[in-house]
Amino acid sequence: MVDHLLAGLRLPLADSVRLLLSRDIKRNKQKMIWITCFMLFARCVDMFWLIEPNFSDAARNLVGEPLSILAYITVPATVIALWSAYYMTQLMARPLVVVNDPHLEEMLEPEHAH
Repeated sequence: MVDHLLAGLRLPLADSVRLLLSRDIKRNKQKMIWITCFMLFARCVDMFWLIEPNFSDAARNLVGEPLSILAYITVPATVIALWSAYYMTQLMARPLVVVNDPHLEEMLEPEHAH
């Protein structure tokens, strides 16, 4: 059953990669956001099935204790939160623009904006 689920998931993932070859879709920001979110979700499910052991008694890990499945959500969320907090503190500690750059005013002129 798991193999059928993975095969069913890989087919839409391949289709979404094929959609990225279209210029019209790449120019539409909303469509790109949806395709990207779907690809990230499909990749997470794929990684879950690659990492989760496929033993005969492995199903009880997900069903036996109601809180055991919570680790699959809380551990990545905690790692992302810790990394984000560290990144933001480092970002706030440093200026985004070089303070005494002699060419700063020239770079900020409208002719250099894209």
